[in-house]
Amino acid sequence: MSLANVTCPITANKAVCSWTAIDGSDKVDIFLWNPTSQIFERLSSVNMSDEKYEFTLTRNGEYIVNFMPNN
Repeated sequence: MSLANVTCPITANKAVCSWTAIDGSDKVDIFLWNPTSQIFERLSSVNMSDEKYEFTLTRNGEYIVNFMPNN
């Protein structure tokens, strides 16, 4: 199971991540890299079919997002 066409454009202080769902998983776990602790922290678990997740940017710098299908 994988996602297709993942994008996370940023507008002001919001990132709106979107993807094209692929059959095989009902949920997707979304993680954000924490540069202080040096680990990915779970932001949310959403329905794969939502094909969108929005979050507020709380710091300056690079944001690394990891998407993991979750059966």
